[in-house]
Amino acid sequence: MSIRGKFELSFEKSFSEGLSVIEITFEVDINGIFKFNALELGPKIPQKSEGFNYVNRLTNSEISRMIEEGKEFTELDLKYFKKVGARNRLKEKLAILKKKIGMGKYTIK
Repeated sequence: MSIRGKFELSFEKSFSEGLSVIEITFEVDINGIFKFNALELGPKIPQKSEGFNYVNRLTNSEISRMIEEGKEFTELDLKYFKKVGARNRLKEKLAILKKKIGMGKYTIK
């Protein structure tokens, strides 16, 4: 696999650590031009970043291979997404419980 380019996302810090949600969309058009869009989602004004790669365009076979690889990893990505979501929900519940314990709403016997 060869590197076709790279990009860097930089947004203003608008969330606490671990609470930022960024939606990234990748696209390769019929001419092999790679495009990406990144959108930070949240309660404040959404921040957007986008980029294009007109150099070292992808061949049709490379595009087809990438599409097939994407299909292969869809199930794995979904499992990972569910796992991360469950872990984040648990962390949120623990943080709420710690806060309630600290406020004296619950006591440990």
